[in-house]
Amino acid sequence: LGCGSLGSKIAMHLARSGRAPISVIDNDTMEPHNYARHSCLPYSADLDSMFYSSKAGEFAHDVSKLAQESDGYR
Repeated sequence: LGCGSLGSKIAMHLARSGRAPISVIDNDTMEPHNYARHSCLPYSADLDSMFYSSKAGEFAHDVSKLAQESDGYR
């Protein structure tokens, strides 16, 4: 499943229902403007955490907070 604005929303709804996708793939990086429409939140309030991390990696990190596992691939 992709981790763009639509794919991340679908994947997060699946994760909240207890069925997180096993793998998510996106070769793009998160940038501040992506947070307006993406399901992920920045790791911290530190501005540096909002720049240039992997979209798939951020999604996998958020899913781990729901006690599930998803692998993020670039």
